[in-house]
Amino acid sequence: MALLQDVRLAMRRMRRNPLFALSVAGTLAIGLAATTAIYTVVDGVLLKPLPFPDSAALVRVTSDYTAIDQRDIGLSQPELDDYARRSGAFESIAGIWPITANLTGADRPERVEVLLASGNYFDMLGIGPALGRTFTMRDEIPGIATVAVISDALWRRGFGGDPQILGRKLRIDEDVYEIIGVMPPTFRHPTQTLETDIEVWAPTGWKEAPFTRPSYSARFMPAAIGRVTRGMSIDAARARVESLGAELAREHPDQYPTRLGWMPRVHPLAADLVATVRPALLVLMGGITFVMLIAISNISNLLLIRAVAREREIAVQRALGASRWRIVSGVLAEGAVLALAGGAVGFLASLWGVDLLLRLVPDRLPRVSDIAVDARVFLFALLTAVVAGLLVGLGPALQSARTDVGDHLKSSGKGVPGGMRARLRNTLVVAQVATALVLLVGAGLLVRTLWNLQAVQTGMSTSELLTLRVWLPQPNDPKSGPYFDHQQRLALIRGVLDRLAASGEIRHAGLTTALPATRDSGSPAFAVEGWTPDRSELATATAISVTPGYFPALGVRLVQGRLLHEQDDERAPRAAVINETLAKTYFRGEDPVGRRFHFVNGRGQVPPNSQPITIVGVAGDVKEDAIDAPVRPQIYRSLLQSSTLSLAVVASGRGAPPSAAVVQQAVQSVDPNLPIYAVRSGEELVAAQLAQRRFATGLINAFAAMAVLLAALGLHGIIAYAVRQRRHEIGVRIALGATVGRILAMILGQGARLTAVGIAAGLLGALVLSQFLRTMLFEISPTDPWTLAVTVVILIVVVGLATLSAARRATRIEAAVALRQE
Repeated sequence: MALLQDVRLAMRRMRRNPLFALSVAGTLAIGLAATTAIYTVVDGVLLKPLPFPDSAALVRVTSDYTAIDQRDIGLSQPELDDYARRSGAFESIAGIWPITANLTGADRPERVEVLLASGNYFDMLGIGPALGRTFTMRDEIPGIATVAVISDALWRRGFGGDPQILGRKLRIDEDVYEIIGVMPPTFRHPTQTLETDIEVWAPTGWKEAPFTRPSYSARFMPAAIGRVTRGMSIDAARARVESLGAELAREHPDQYPTRLGWMPRVHPLAADLVATVRPALLVLMGGITFVMLIAISNISNLLLIRAVAREREIAVQRALGASRWRIVSGVLAEGAVLALAGGAVGFLASLWGVDLLLRLVPDRLPRVSDIAVDARVFLFALLTAVVAGLLVGLGPALQSARTDVGDHLKSSGKGVPGGMRARLRNTLVVAQVATALVLLVGAGLLVRTLWNLQAVQTGMSTSELLTLRVWLPQPNDPKSGPYFDHQQRLALIRGVLDRLAASGEIRHAGLTTALPATRDSGSPAFAVEGWTPDRSELATATAISVTPGYFPALGVRLVQGRLLHEQDDERAPRAAVINETLAKTYFRGEDPVGRRFHFVNGRGQVPPNSQPITIVGVAGDVKEDAIDAPVRPQIYRSLLQSSTLSLAVVASGRGAPPSAAVVQQAVQSVDPNLPIYAVRSGEELVAAQLAQRRFATGLINAFAAMAVLLAALGLHGIIAYAVRQRRHEIGVRIALGATVGRILAMILGQGARLTAVGIAAGLLGALVLSQFLRTMLFEISPTDPWTLAVTVVILIVVVGLATLSAARRATRIEAAVALRQE
């Protein structure tokens, strides 16, 4: 009953002062909406368990070459078998290989991502279909079985949601598959994919065509997903796999050269999936938490000031027999009612906030489908509102509990000054300024990082560039494919290039097996003729094949020798161009032009019948990997001599990128069954590398702006309250001849002292907390002095203007009026 009475009294006071109630509840609503929206994203991506039974037992298995710093080199079919049979670490383990493929048999031909997987893939994950059945070990054959499970999205998009879909045929890279099942709309393959979500799953045993002959060193399989043995920790499973790895290296020394430092790896699946975005999301959650704390301290200060005005009322209540707890519970109830009202509005606003964030998040953010406002988010919002209510009401409640009945009843309503109360208000303002500075420094560092990345010289001209991908079909029997033979691929390549050259929109055009700034090229080992074995041991480089037009289309400069030309075809000696980094890394001042090299296999041996490749030139460095990654040694082979089924087009226009329709027509006029995909301008190609950073930087900047504004408002409120409290004193000073300047200096001095203490505390906090941003920074130190200086100046200016606005009220006080009122 007492609680209900407190709530009714709190609501009555809110109705008597609706403007105050709206400002408090509105501030809390904004803070809670932003906090809940960010938490929804963090919860969906980082905190929710994967939607599989006992998902904590799922791991991703791969391997590294530790000696040459090559990560995620995958695993071989014999290694997969040994992990399953000999390690004792897994209840089940399934190999996986996401590939891109051409799909026909739906309403229209298109490019889709297909997952080749061991037959136990779905059983291991513990997930069933929405229609039909999934494949099992009974469907697995040594090659690729011609049964397929499709995604809900493909079923609806390509087959109109036909309920009679089971048994229908679709053609993938010239092979006909029977659809045996459709997955639920919420199911997503739980590892990184190539470009989009997986839409077709097919079972395989990994032992026959189109795969290479099983060998421990033939690691064509990118990874495997395993379910750790029940009751065993992931650390224990990792130890068993590493122990088995050591046994394999002893049993097959020719397959595991010690110079490469091969090491199997076992990663928790959920953490591995989001590893690249975890730091940014945690920083965003920390940032919005700081903003929420500033809002809470601001409101707490407002309630503290309001409590001072109610001290005589509270003294009367105490004199009439009200206990301290009764007074405290009433104040806490008011804070709780305001917080819950703000929380209700904030939760509803967070629904809009989540929709906005989902429109802003980068395309490749993992687990986007798991981001949803659900019971977990509601409980978080409720708990945050309750905690906020307790925090905003705690200071005023303690102040009210210390109210001295006698002093206030004798004070004729003027209020009794309290040093402790003033110190509490000042402490809250200092904390707001310090927290705002921490956020401002973090935002400054991320902005400087984005500037640095945008200023990176990519080694190519992007303003007129268009890029797109083409995938040539590879049937399960590769020899039956239309592009199995190099001559068949060469005919397509020449046909496409001829049609691109005939277009008036295109200045230069080339084809390549990998696009720059995409991390999609391998890093084979190579040996230069004349090198000693120890010099050849660790020589690796990314290698792609390009046509001669690739270099002018990207604007790549020639450093030495020559670039590739049309005469470097299948009849000519093998030729290659290297980049500056390779020349500096491996030739150490020697002239590389004219030197010959061979690619070597996993055992460091030159394959039989290998033809030597002659270095004909050195090209300028191009960011073939990520924009923020150092340039690696790079080899450009002639696509006219060495082609694959993976092709991409690069074309530069005349003043602007050429239209995709022109390039598509050039490709499909040669082969109308080849879909194009991943169409991007050169600037979009580079911008995609910065999308996650731009997203995080934009939000942190918004949080910092909110924090600075709230801190400025908090200081403004404290100074304005101080002016009201010192009105009589100021009137006396004016009557005695104090100038406007002296009055302003006195008031501004109080604000300056609070700001100075807040900045000192904020700088210490920024120096500590900015270290958590280290992995997100590029070419800037977490303690960069220029960033610290600029952010301090920005904060001083904003807070100074807020203080000046409040202090000017003191200059408008008339001495006679102030003295007469007192």
